[in-house]
Amino acid sequence: MIKGVTKGVKSTEFWISMLGMLGGIVCAVFAEAQWAQVAGAILSAVCGKSYADSRKTVKAAIALGGAKVDAARIAAEATEAVGKSEQ
Repeated sequence: MIKGVTKGVKSTEFWISMLGMLGGIVCAVFAEAQWAQVAGAILSAVCGKSYADSRKTVKAAIALGGAKVDAARIAAEATEAVGKSEQ
């Protein structure tokens, strides 16, 4: 299992993204001008997508770190097993 510590909902990044998404939704729903409605929808979508991408990057880095540790452990066990068989 991959173990890593991430802040998730407690992070500043989450709250800034949430603020941008909510601002975009409010702008899209309550704006009278058509361009403001479109801009609000785009703002909301971009903020949500950027947050999802950043979380994906963090999770991938944690997974890569775990894979490197597992590979090093397996290599050490294999080296130890080869050393025992030669004796």
